[in-house]
Amino acid sequence: MLFLFSHFPKDEKTLLKITTVLKKYQIIHKIEINSGNRGRILISPFFGALFFGYMPIHSASRIIGVKKAYKGVELALVYWNILRAVGEPVAPIKAHILPYAVSYATYWNREIINNTDIRLLGVELGIFGISKELRDLMKEWINYHSR
Repeated sequence: MLFLFSHFPKDEKTLLKITTVLKKYQIIHKIEINSGNRGRILISPFFGALFFGYMPIHSASRIIGVKKAYKGVELALVYWNILRAVGEPVAPIKAHILPYAVSYATYWNREIINNTDIRLLGVELGIFGISKELRDLMKEWINYHSR
């Protein structure tokens, strides 16, 4: 499931403002411009969930309530491998240590770990790095959900 981030008028000024923030945070997004006068930006709910602490409670609960976020499990695995400390396993020990992550056992049982080159998966998803802002949001999520 993709999350509709924004409908916007098809003017370059509005699009530039939105994409500047997304690029600063290095959030993977897809821009669709309709034949009419509007377009839309699509992102995975994975990224929206990272902002749960900065949203009104109703909005945050709706984002967290998404059951199958588009590429959520894969995004969590790739980002976990960017953030994890040396010696930590390649998949999180606990489920939801990042939004939509599953536990190490689930990764193992689904054969995600054995059959996946995590770095290549990151490249296929369009992840070439992580911004300081996004890293801070993920560490905040991990700290909150590690208790």
